[in-house]
Amino acid sequence: SFPKGLKAFSLKAANLVNPMIKQPVPLENFNVRNAALIKQNVSIPVITVGGIHRLDDMEYIVGSGMADCVSMCRPFICEPNLVTKLMNGSQRQAKCIMCNYCGLVIEKENTKCLYGKINSSD
Repeated sequence: SFPKGLKAFSLKAANLVNPMIKQPVPLENFNVRNAALIKQNVSIPVITVGGIHRLDDMEYIVGSGMADCVSMCRPFICEPNLVTKLMNGSQRQAKCIMCNYCGLVIEKENTKCLYGKINSSD
């Protein structure tokens, strides 16, 4: 059973490895299946994250009841104004390619997107 007062369940997964070793890019939407299984067994909101970068996928995941909410992290490192772009229709997908280069600078400086300076024009 869950602790009394639990308001939501957030499903996350990560691998802790040496950031200097290039890791394979995970599959898209890689936690959604597990989030859907959890959603079937709990009565609180389920939040999923992990490789969800397309607005169509976000809408489908929530609309089909696989999760109650979609969360993102790396796409906002790449594009801090991503929500505005998705809402105004100027963009339907995050530019983040999940390369994990943003994780290389965490210990030495502010986290930022390093791959090809993708967000330099924003």
